[in-house]
Amino acid sequence: LGVPLVSRRPLTPRDASSAARPIVVNHSFVRRLLGNRDAIGTRIRYLRSQPEGAGTVVANTEPWHEVVGVVGDMFTNPIDPEVVLPAVYHALDTSGDVSPALLLKVRGPEATAFAGRLREITTSLDPSARLNLRSFVEMERQQVLALRLIVLAVSLITVAVLLLSAASIYSLMSFTVSRGGEEIGIRAAKGAGASQLVRGTF
Repeated sequence: LGVPLVSRRPLTPRDASSAARPIVVNHSFVRRLLGNRDAIGTRIRYLRSQPEGAGTVVANTEPWHEVVGVVGDMFTNPIDPEVVLPAVYHALDTSGDVSPALLLKVRGPEATAFAGRLREITTSLDPSARLNLRSFVEMERQQVLALRLIVLAVSLITVAVLLLSAASIYSLMSFTVSRGGEEIGIRAAKGAGASQLVRGTF
């Protein structure tokens, strides 16, 4: 699948007969791909990747998706916070075992105290539910820490490779110099002069 394609043609009865799947997009998607126009109700579908060397155009049979909501930009790049990519959010497939995540934006000075209240509400609805609550700041901190650990590991591996390379070069040079010293000694014993030893001739 490639970049989402915005439907700019009139919808046919065939399209209307099949219910479009609801999706939610972020502001960057609306700004960069929809030109800041009203996104609600816009239908998109994914481009099917074309096989290399195909001589005929294959009809796109991917299902249509309809934008039902727009959310703010989230999960920015920890290295460059200015880089925000367009995002499309699909409905969660609950056919298997899933661990859903819920993002809440709480305003006010008692935002941290809301965690306890949320646990009470969840327990009253489902006593078996277990919540793992983390703030957005904590999530960003963990992402930055993970990136730093990766950079540190790569740096240590690079330093180790450089040290092994230096040790190999030193061993090779030591072997070459020791062999050269023996050869110079033999030539000097045979009566070679200083100039001949420098030129390597006898």
